[in-house]
Amino acid sequence: MKSEGKMKRVLLFIIPVLLLLTGCIVVEWNINENSEISTKVYITPRSLPLELTKYRQDIVAFMSFLTCGLAPALIDVEAEMRSDTYDTYILTPHSTTSVEELQWAGYNISFDGRTFEFVIPAIYDEVSEEEKDEVIATFKITFPREIDLANTSYIEGKTATWKLTKEILSKKLTLKAILK
Repeated sequence: MKSEGKMKRVLLFIIPVLLLLTGCIVVEWNINENSEISTKVYITPRSLPLELTKYRQDIVAFMSFLTCGLAPALIDVEAEMRSDTYDTYILTPHSTTSVEELQWAGYNISFDGRTFEFVIPAIYDEVSEEEKDEVIATFKITFPREIDLANTSYIEGKTATWKLTKEILSKKLTLKAILK
């Protein structure tokens, strides 16, 4: 459906914008045998000193207006706030996307049923010593089969997790996994 593709492209644009405005994004992908991807995105604002908590309210307002203003594009996306902490926003598309659609949207990604690769270009030009270990995003990907090998130390069964710091994102990076 054309409107579904449009919505997915809008989401692919929104996620990097939210990354710039928030502290950390966790992207969870569940990839099935047909290379279809179910997605869930967790957005957590930066930890702020008490005197700066008004910015957290700005983020709440931003998320509210974003989901309202983009309602036609987000019609198939459930937006919710975690009820236990009220500081994490969860975006869950009800439909899946595919590796092919991500390629069509300009992403350098491949999955042939056994080997997965996702190239992330360098995002930061320079990173200070005090910022280099700051985790900006986490990719948690569950594959249809057990993982044999991946370029992350966070592997559990069919799931690999990559924690992306500012230092890591200052260079081109390829997330890789080979399934059994």
